[in-house]
Amino acid sequence: METLLEKSYLIPTSLEEAIEMAVANRGNFKYLAGGTDVMVNRFQGNENSPCLIDLTRLEKLKGVKKEDRFLRIGALEILEELKFGKVIADEFPMLIEAALSVGAPLLRKTATIGGNVLCENRCLFYNQSEWWRESIGYCLKCEGDICIATGGKKACFSEIVSDTAPALIAMDANRIARF
Repeated sequence: METLLEKSYLIPTSLEEAIEMAVANRGNFKYLAGGTDVMVNRFQGNENSPCLIDLTRLEKLKGVKKEDRFLRIGALEILEELKFGKVIADEFPMLIEAALSVGAPLLRKTATIGGNVLCENRCLFYNQSEWWRESIGYCLKCEGDICIATGGKKACFSEIVSDTAPALIAMDANRIARF
């Protein structure tokens, strides 16, 4: 008989608390901010972590500001909101264009730049319901023995869907965690 883990939804109020929650739930949690990928993956049965750690109250992960010759963009910045940043509009318009190319307007009003950079690769075969995957056959991403998209047996050919990553790479962006 399968044992079900207790499901929990945690809302830390500090980075330290978020880290403590992650350590306490090691291997059994997902961070959640905009939730546009995590919640869809949960609905499709592709993500089933028993614990969600909601980061939306962590003010240190928000904000856009110029620091010397660098632009600091918090991971929790909403994609749609980037277009209102004067510094971004003046110096990095490519990032606004990339952010505004993500999904539909409703999605951009909740999706975060951190989530867009870290989103999982997508596949037209894997990113379906469990019922659909079971009927077509399981791929390499879900314990199958073949990439359904290509028929390859050694590598998954899912696609990266981060629209902001190429713009950030072109801008020579760095991940600097200074809190």
